[in-house]
Amino acid sequence: MTMKTFAGGLAAAALSATLLLSGCGGSEEESAADAPAAETAAPEAEPETGATSAESGESTEDHAESDDADSSGRPSEDEVATGLKTLLESTGTELPGEADQIISCMAGSLVASDMSDEGLQKIADGQAPTDAADTEAFSAALSDTSCYTGG
Repeated sequence: MTMKTFAGGLAAAALSATLLLSGCGGSEEESAADAPAAETAAPEAEPETGATSAESGESTEDHAESDDADSSGRPSEDEVATGLKTLLESTGTELPGEADQIISCMAGSLVASDMSDEGLQKIADGQAPTDAADTEAFSAALSDTSCYTGG
């Protein structure tokens, strides 16, 4: 009974964190319309960074390569679990020791889900996903009771 109560509380806290941190889906869609303008501004900044990195030498190139490795691909289960724990703790949820197993299971479910790499990276960074499809996948993974029941 205690584990069931804990699991329910953990799921509620995670879902609350999703809703609290992701904000309104309508504003996400509206801001998506502004995205092309933001994307246009980003490439202008990149050539300046490229010129700076050319002046700096190899160490900057090495840093750029590590940035590419960090920003591309799917985060690992460990990265997602760490971020998920941070996300839950940011809501004021106290997590007992048993939470690590549940969080690890949920992280595995999230990595195996059809959630985008960007959405998983947000979770790995301790933030709730903001994309509607990612938020739905996040909520579904947190609602899956198999992580709480061990099945």
